[in-house]
Amino acid sequence: MKFGDKLIQLRKKRGLSQEELATKLNVSRQSVSKWESNNTYPETDKIIQICNIFDCTMDDLINENIKDINTLERKNKKELNINIDPLVEFVTKTVNMFYNMKFLSGLKCLLELSIAAIILIIIGLIISEVITSTAYHIFAFLPARALSIVSSIINGLINLAWIIITIIIVIHIFKIRYLDYYDQIMSTPKNKDDKHQNLEEENKEQTPIEKKSNPSENKTRIIIRDKEPFAFLNILAKITISFIKILAIIIGLFFAFILLLSIIGLVISISLSIYSKIFIGLDIGIIGILIIILLILGIIISFVLGTKPNVKIAIVLFFISLIITGIGTGVSLTALKDLTIQEDLSDILKITTNEQTIKYKENLVIIDKYPKSYEYIINNSLEKDTIVIQNSYDSRFNKINHHETYIHNVPVYIYYLTTKTNFKDTYNIIINDLKNNIIRKYDTYLYEDDIKIIANEATINKLIENFSRLYVYNQETTKNGYKLTNISDRINSPYSECSGEYNALTGEITAPSYCKCLKEEDPNTKIIEYTCHYIEE
Repeated sequence: MKFGDKLIQLRKKRGLSQEELATKLNVSRQSVSKWESNNTYPETDKIIQICNIFDCTMDDLINENIKDINTLERKNKKELNINIDPLVEFVTKTVNMFYNMKFLSGLKCLLELSIAAIILIIIGLIISEVITSTAYHIFAFLPARALSIVSSIINGLINLAWIIITIIIVIHIFKIRYLDYYDQIMSTPKNKDDKHQNLEEENKEQTPIEKKSNPSENKTRIIIRDKEPFAFLNILAKITISFIKILAIIIGLFFAFILLLSIIGLVISISLSIYSKIFIGLDIGIIGILIIILLILGIIISFVLGTKPNVKIAIVLFFISLIITGIGTGVSLTALKDLTIQEDLSDILKITTNEQTIKYKENLVIIDKYPKSYEYIINNSLEKDTIVIQNSYDSRFNKINHHETYIHNVPVYIYYLTTKTNFKDTYNIIINDLKNNIIRKYDTYLYEDDIKIIANEATINKLIENFSRLYVYNQETTKNGYKLTNISDRINSPYSECSGEYNALTGEITAPSYCKCLKEEDPNTKIIEYTCHYIEE
């Protein structure tokens, strides 16, 4: 069959018009027409494109000895059967073996394979847990969502790879322990009935492995096969290796990132070495760590590329890096004896008092973001609706935030401190401390500093009364007002089947018509609990 005739059949079988094929090949429709009429032949690169489009070889397309398109299809099916036949053969032999075995022997076989699989699964779970836990700690610097995704990906890859490895090992155990031995028994019968007789004798007295233990009696019946394993096992093994390499690349990228951070840290540490011997030791230690990281990256690259690393050089470099890291650690530890640990921050903080004035409105409650304790100061010189809120902090590292909202229908003014980044002042403080051999916890947020609420007595009393709608607390009388401590929520909804909202101003619960809500108030603590349930029809 000529080229043009084959092209016509292939094109029609794919449901393509001459124009559509021309578009795929980036030629004119007239060119395709000339090819199909055998007036001209396409260029070599166009023939390659045609082969790719119709999944055939160049020889299949040009060779005129191939009479029709069906010959190509049969050839493709034959190539496909090369991979499928071993699997079919494996399944057929397995079915035949179990059919000819006694029930007890078959049960022993399944139990042995099950035990092997369970042991492998347990080992896999341990490996997965160790690697996932290690990866979780390594990537702990990532945001929670990203950390969860990375951990899930690593865990999934490890589990998938180990499942494939387990399948390969169990199938291989089955093959060498039973299927190969069954092949040998079936291939050396004495007569027509010896096949079943040999199997019964083998199952009656000993397992295949026990017969192997007596070579003088079973020498002619044992064959250690020396041929290629089943094709599908090769495929599974290649898939496993691919997954392992992907995992190795991910780990390699992580170590590359650590390498970058280590180099940055080394540069910073070198610049700080003039202030403290700690950083001199840190410089040496980081160099040792860099050698270890480079060694690990080299091993990973060798594994991925399939090359063999120089083991002797790797071992020498590993021990050299340990020695360098140990020297650096020792130098840093000797410098620690000169450091003074100091918890007081008063000499580095510049505390100022901030005041914010707001106007009182009906039912207003003023709280910090995390209610802890509040000091209400009476100042009758202030106007009736004027409220002054005070807080002390270091404006270099903190700032005031506030917003208004409603909690259980009560208007709430939330006034709170947040930290802000100030690299320059933080750096100067730390460097100055290092010069004086001082180290401390640089927590510049004043957690123990409570907000102060200043107003005239009538307004203070209203604020405390409003506050009691949402919270329970202990109230103390001070020299110039009151202090509220041991604050906790007054209104709780521990469990609800449907939505309901408690109104702290009216004491009523608003809920949909299909809900029924119940409220209880503890007479001693004044704590209110309410639950909402669907109304049963």
